[in-house]
Amino acid sequence: MPMFVFYIVPGTNGNISIGFLCVSLMYLLIITFKFDKFKYFLAKIFKLPIVRYYFYFIAFIIFTTIINIFSGNYNAPASFYITRIYKVFYALCLIYFLPVFSILLNIKKENLVKFFYSSIYILFLLCIVQFLAFNFNIDFLSQIFHFFTNGRAGMYAVIDDYQNLGRVYAFFSEPSALGQFIFIIMPFITILSKSKYKIYNNVIINRIVKTTAIPLMLLILILTKSPIYLLLCLFEFLTLWIIMHKIIIKRYWQQILSILLIIILCTYILYAIFHHSIEQSYLARILNTISSLGNFNTFILVEPSLATRIVSYSIQIAAFTKQWLIGCGLYNAEIFVNPIYIQISPLPLTPENYMSHFAYKSYWTGLNRSVVYTSLLEFGVIGFSIYSVFIYKTIKYISNIKRYYNGLNSDFIYATKYSIIFITIISFYNLFIEAAYIWFIFGLICLYTYNFHLQERGKHEKI
Repeated sequence: MPMFVFYIVPGTNGNISIGFLCVSLMYLLIITFKFDKFKYFLAKIFKLPIVRYYFYFIAFIIFTTIINIFSGNYNAPASFYITRIYKVFYALCLIYFLPVFSILLNIKKENLVKFFYSSIYILFLLCIVQFLAFNFNIDFLSQIFHFFTNGRAGMYAVIDDYQNLGRVYAFFSEPSALGQFIFIIMPFITILSKSKYKIYNNVIINRIVKTTAIPLMLLILILTKSPIYLLLCLFEFLTLWIIMHKIIIKRYWQQILSILLIIILCTYILYAIFHHSIEQSYLARILNTISSLGNFNTFILVEPSLATRIVSYSIQIAAFTKQWLIGCGLYNAEIFVNPIYIQISPLPLTPENYMSHFAYKSYWTGLNRSVVYTSLLEFGVIGFSIYSVFIYKTIKYISNIKRYYNGLNSDFIYATKYSIIFITIISFYNLFIEAAYIWFIFGLICLYTYNFHLQERGKHEKI
């Protein structure tokens, strides 16, 4: 259970080097005593296109980083790079840590599904506890969450307004990071909660957890008070609902359309009646964000966080054109862009851009990182193309292996496919390549792949 914190929560406070050391020692210990199983696992896994392209991607990251080091593009102190590059490779290793642990320790797939689903549900309950701690001023509970949280924990402890707002972030660095996590794991919660198969043996627990998981998820999403992720997740939830009920929609599309029109009309009437109260509430931020999309200067004032990302990504695209083939090297975007940061900005810089550029050390620009834009800048066309093929091969492979599973396992594979699709979508907004939980999900695919090959060879065959 303590190890799961390092897998799921991105950038936990608990000294990631200790987590990596513990996982590595366990990994080596298991391989030592179960080397034959590990060798068989590698022999099967390495034949898969998704695994080959994964290693092509890793190899190219190493290649372009070495080239840029010898080209003199790594100009910051070594300490700046070591911890960051180390975190990236730690996250990338999770694609193999998970299946090796679960296979060599003989963990059943069904138990993995139960553990994964339960851990997310427990996280939702912790969010409710945090919300209560904020609003009822339960200091000792708030301090516990601060202890396990990095990023903005100090800011939440100092600035009273944030606590008064009661924005929920659980063990994540900030509320929007929790919103991002919900966006990625929503297919698992939505599909498994609606599955006709039992997750838990106890009938009462199974019904309670499966019935309350989706409402809890949506409630916590609202409590993050992150307008962008609220809009994205509501769109995602609607998309998943349509996919899961396409037969019903096809049969009753006229009735459903009528209901939607009535809901829209009632919403408009309620807004007309209570617009003064709405404009003073949290919903005003969402409405203002939507209304200011046509004017970037207004947008900066209404939604500074998103505006800062837009400026940051536009700068990275402009810098990408200067070294487009192989990029500037892993975690070197900030240093590569720093000398030309202001000159190449096609959009007016936001206050956050200025603060992040000048408030830190001279080699730090405070760029917002994204798998898409930052990978283009750091790995160039070649590296980004390899990563794109890896994603494509993964989605295609999941579609192919789903037919070999049934019951809860089939539903879990189905959810994994949509989770990776939504990982791809959110990569255009704000997803770090070192986000541990995306590689955790890719690791689940390796696990199911191995089990499929094991079934082909014979369930009772001894290795």
